[in-house]
Formats: sequence, structure tokens, C-alpha cells
Amino acid sequence: MTFIGLFIGLLYGLFSGVLLISMAAPAAIVPAFLVPLLSVIAPIAGLFSALPAWLSFVIWYFFNILVFWLLSIPTQSSTGLTSTASTPPGVNPLPPTGMQNFFRGFGFGTAGTINIAIFSPYLALLPILILSIASALPIFSVFTAIRQNTFYQGLMSWMNWLLPLHWFGNLIGFVIFLVFRTVGLFSGTGAGIRLDLTSGVIESRAPAPVTAFNVAVFTYIGPASTPGPFLSGNVSSHEVGHAINSAAMTPFYTWGTVIEEFRIFGVAHRFSIGQQTAESRGLPRAGALYAAMWSP
Repeated sequence: MTFIGLFIGLLYGLFSGVLLISMAAPAAIVPAFLVPLLSVIAPIAGLFSALPAWLSFVIWYFFNILVFWLLSIPTQSSTGLTSTASTPPGVNPLPPTGMQNFFRGFGFGTAGTINIAIFSPYLALLPILILSIASALPIFSVFTAIRQNTFYQGLMSWMNWLLPLHWFGNLIGFVIFLVFRTVGLFSGTGAGIRLDLTSGVIESRAPAPVTAFNVAVFTYIGPASTPGPFLSGNVSSHEVGHAINSAAMTPFYTWGTVIEEFRIFGVAHRFSIGQQTAESRGLPRAGALYAAMWSP
């Protein structure tokens, strides 16, 4: 199921990337291999031709979140963990369902081609061509031995700074970072900014009542939580896991699973498929439910 999801995701990534180009920059010229796809998409994109480019982008972004959220619904349901009263399996790490494998593969495939499609009008520029080729790294996440390699995870995560798919999330994360820094100046919670060299993620302290959360390349740890080594079993490692999820399966995977998580459980919850994959980053915390995604 993972490879089926990968194949469909590869096609979807190209479709989504070309859709963005058609909506936001209809005059752009794409390479010959994308022209047939462009000819199919152009009538759809034409519906948005009168909109400002930024609004077209926002519509496109939320459309992709919708697609991933709709996929997260049957994926979460397939685990049997659909309420806070559910009983988790008696094994840990949790074995993946067929739908989970499909969803992961779909994410790997989408992440592997969507930036190539977005970059496509500029592939004649050597730096863009090199970056486009490197953006295909998530495809190799279908192989367990590769995706559980810390160096490989770090390469993908560091590229969150460079690839256009992640810039919008990075901007949101930076704004939140500045807000928390400003609050910290007046509340005494401003200390504690760290860069995780193994992932490129910036961690900072957040004011109460924040516990901990991640947005793109930024993570925020509240006063009730204790940061720790980024590859050990603690909240810092877990939050970096969300950044790696986004790098390997697109930010839409993170947003989609978060929407489903709050729809079902009302709060961040250990039963969520997004939380379980993030928990596998580095060393899972003692007793925590996790999926053997980024570590065995």
C-alpha cells in the first residue's frame, strides 16, 4: 500500500504544483513534460485568473490541506483509536494499518514532486535545478532503513528553509516566534532559544498556557515542559518530529492530521496518527505510543 500511495502522491504533487503555477502565474512557461498536465489544469486555474496571486495561493494552500485532511479521516479511523475512550493495542510501536501505509506513501510522493513542479518555470537556472532534484529526497522515505537514518532526516528537515512549499509555514512560525519573544520580554519567559543542528529547527520558550507545539521550522516549549536533547526521549525531540513529518510528507500532512485530531479528541492527543509519527523522532519517550516511522 505504501508504494501505491507513493505513485498516486507523485502524480498529485505534480498536479498540485502545476495548479499553483497556473493560478498564481498563468504566463509562466513550464517544461515540455508538464505541458500535457498544464493543458488539463488550465481551465480550472482560469476560474481564479482574476484573483490576486496571493489570494490564489491561499486558496491553493487550503485546498491541499483539505485533501490531506480528507485522507486523514479514514486513516485515523483504520487505527481504531477514534475517541479518548479507545483502547490502544497492547504492542508498542503501534503496527501500521494498510491505510496508514497508503497515506504515508501519498505524503512521500507529494512532497517528492510538488516543489519540482513549483520550480518548473525556472529549471534552466542551475541552482534551481539542483534544488529541485534535491527536493525529491522524501521519495526515499518509503524505505525504512533510509527514513530511520538521522542524517537523512536532517537533510530533509534543513531543506524546509529552502523549498517554496514550506515558506508560508515558516513565515507563520516566525511571526509566532516574534510574538512570544515580545511577550517574554515582559513576562520573564524570553530565555531559551536553541537551534537543533540535526534538523535545522529553532526551539524557543513560550509563555503560559502554552505546553508545546510546532509550526514549520519553529518549535515552542511552554514553562510546564522541560526541553531536552533533540535526539532523546523528551518534548523537544517530539516537536522536531512534527517538522520532519512536514518535510517528508508536506506541511499539509501536519495540518490535515491536526484538524482530524482536534475534530475527534478536542485537544492534542497521543492517539492521533500525527502525534505517533512525531513521537518516533530520536528516542520515543518511555511509555509513549508511537509508530515506527523515524526510529524502530
